[in-house]
Amino acid sequence: MAIIHNGDKGFEVSFKEPSRGSQGYPRLHPPRERSMESVLRKWMHEPGVALFYDGTALAMPTSPNKVTITNSRNESVTLFLDTATHLPVKKSFAWRDLSDKYQNVEEETYDNYKPVQAS
Repeated sequence: MAIIHNGDKGFEVSFKEPSRGSQGYPRLHPPRERSMESVLRKWMHEPGVALFYDGTALAMPTSPNKVTITNSRNESVTLFLDTATHLPVKKSFAWRDLSDKYQNVEEETYDNYKPVQAS
C-alpha cells in the first residue's frame, strides 16, 4: 500500500484498488510542520537547530548525500540530496506511536524535476 499526497488531497493506492475516490482523505494530509517547505524555510532559522551530515546513503541507486536536520523540540527530518544537482530525492521522518510504542517512518520521494526558465 502507498499513500500519495497531491496538494490538498491524499490517496491510498493498493494492488486491489488503484484509488479511493477523487476527493481524497483529509486525514492523510502530511503534517504541515514537517513539510519540505516548513523544514527549509522555518526550521533552518529557528534557534537551536542542528544539521548533521550522515554521509552517502548506500541503499539507494543514486547514492545521495544524507543530511539530518534537528530542531529545538527534538524533532528531526532526514533529507537525501542528489550529489550532482543537490535537489532532494527523499525526505524521511520517524515518529513513535503512543498507543503501541512502535516507531513509524514517513517518507516522501521526489523525482522527475523539470527545468523552468524564468522570463
